Amino acid sequence: MNKQDIFPIGIGTWKIDCENFKEDLYSLLYSYYRGQNYLSLYMLYNNGEVVKKISEFVACVDRDKLFINVNLEPTIKKVSDIEKQLDDYLSILHLDYVDSLQLHSPFYSEIPLLDVYQEIKRLVLVGKVRYIGISNVHLEQLKEINEKVNIDFFEGVYNLECKYYEDSGVIDFCRKNHIQFIAYQTLRRNRTAKHNYAILVELAQKYEKTQNQIILN
Repeated sequence: MNKQDIFPIGIGTWKIDCENFKEDLYSLLYSYYRGQNYLSLYMLYNNGEVVKKISEFVACVDRDKLFINVNLEPTIKKVSDIEKQLDDYLSILHLDYVDSLQLHSPFYSEIPLLDVYQEIKRLVLVGKVRYIGISNVHLEQLKEINEKVNIDFFEGVYNLECKYYEDSGVIDFCRKNHIQFIAYQTLRRNRTAKHNYAILVELAQKYEKTQNQIILN
C-alpha cells in the first residue's frame, strides 16, 4: 500500500482497552472494512500492551491493505537502539516490515537527530521500513533533516485551537516538498466540542451533525 492510498482519517490506538479488547477489536475491524487503513502505534501506550493487542487486529486483515506507522520510544541513547526498537515492533506484530518509522519527539533522543534519521534511512534500504516519518519538530529541524534524508511524513498536533504548524510554516514547507502532513489530536480528545463554541453549535444544528463531525469536515 502506498502513501497516496491512505484514508483521510486514521485509526487511533491511544485508548485501546486491553482488558476488554474484544469490543475494541470489533470497532477496529468495523473501521477497517469501511476504508480506514492508517494505523499509528506507540510502544509507550500501556507499557507496550496496546501493541500486543493490535497484533490480533493485524492478523485479521490483509497486511498489504494496512499502512502501519510506528514510533521510536522511549529514549534513544545510541544508534543501535533504533533497530532494536523497530525489531521489537516487528516481533510483537509478527511482521517483516513497517510502512513508516518515525521519532515521535526530539526529546526522545540523546543522539543527534540527523544520526537517528541516517539510521532510519538505512533501515529503508534493507527493507524493514518503507517510508520515513518525523514528528513534533520545528521548521528548522525539519529543513535540516529533509536536506539529508528525504522525509515522507510529518506528524503534528493540528486542530481548530492549535495551528502552530500552519503558523510557523511547517505545513507550507511540507506541501512544497511533497511531505504528507498527518494531523493528530484533531478533536483534542473531544475537548474542543465541549467548549461549545458558537460557530460549531450553529453549524452542527444547521447540518444536523455532531460538532466533531463539523470539525473534521
